[in-house]
This record gives sequence, structure tokens and C-alpha cells, in this order.
Amino acid sequence: MFPRYGLILFSLGIPILSWTYFAIKKRRPHLARRVLVGTTVLCTVNAIAQFAGGVGELHRYTAQRQVADYLRANFDPKSKIFCDEGTVRALSGIEPEAFLTSADAPKERRGFIDYLQEHHVEYVIAIQDETSLTDRLFPESEYGDPIGNYELVEAAHTKFLLTNIHVYRGANEPQIQNPER
Repeated sequence: MFPRYGLILFSLGIPILSWTYFAIKKRRPHLARRVLVGTTVLCTVNAIAQFAGGVGELHRYTAQRQVADYLRANFDPKSKIFCDEGTVRALSGIEPEAFLTSADAPKERRGFIDYLQEHHVEYVIAIQDETSLTDRLFPESEYGDPIGNYELVEAAHTKFLLTNIHVYRGANEPQIQNPER
């Protein structure tokens, strides 16, 4: 966790920053107040940006959790899910073998639809992202338009740290009766 979030640099930087401030205060006392104010302003701006990013991540997580909970409650273990959103896969608690990703899928529309039918895919999770195969092949899915014979059944989105996830279900698939919903 330390290297991933830059905490090593933070834990090393605070003592170095303090030492630098005291060295400036000792050698050039007339600059000490400016350096202190500048450092405080920079740290405050950084803290505000970090806080805003944290709030955005919480909203993104909420959208991903909503889709994962829907899948967990409605998924038939005999079928498959096409999903490129790794967080949704992890949060759903569904075994990894049930998921297909764009790594093995055809990169053209007709081939992709055939691939879904051939692998008995019940759900398609479409995310609006520049790396998403579903977004490239079906840009209209952003507005809830069908993907082949898959119809929109659930959607989750956030505006800050834009996240737009749509859950499509195959129209030919039998509906699962779920007493919890």
C-alpha cells in the first residue's frame, strides 16, 4: 500500500520539508513566512483535490456495487456474463469462470453478437469507456439502446468521475423468479 499511493514519498517528504523550512528560517528569516504560507496553500489545495477524488471514487464504487448486487441476485449459474468491468466482477462474488471478457471476443458487431449467443451469455455489462469493446461496437448503448437481442434491465451512473454501467439481459433467456426483488 505504501508504494501504490505514494505514502513512502509522503513519509520521507514531511521531515525533509520541515528541515528545509527551518534551514530557510535560519539562513533567510525574511523569506520564512512566504515559504510557510506557500507550503500551506499548496498542501491545502492538494488536500482539497484528494478529498474531491475520494468522494468521486465513493460514488463510482456505489454504481459498481449496484450492478454487482443485481448480478448476484439474478444470475443463473448455468449461463455466462460478458463483463469488462473488473470491479463489478469482483464485487459480485460470482465465480470468475462465469465471466467472459473482450480479450477473446470478436471485434466486429455481428461476430460479437454470435459470440454471445454461442457462449450462452445471459448478461452483457456495457460500460462507457474508451477501452470498452461494447462501447466501441455499440456506442448507442450509452442511451440504453439494445445490443442485438439484449435488452437493458439495470443501469447505474455517476456524473463526477464519469461512470456509466448498463446491464443487458438476453431477450430469449428465461426470467428468474427472485423473491428478494
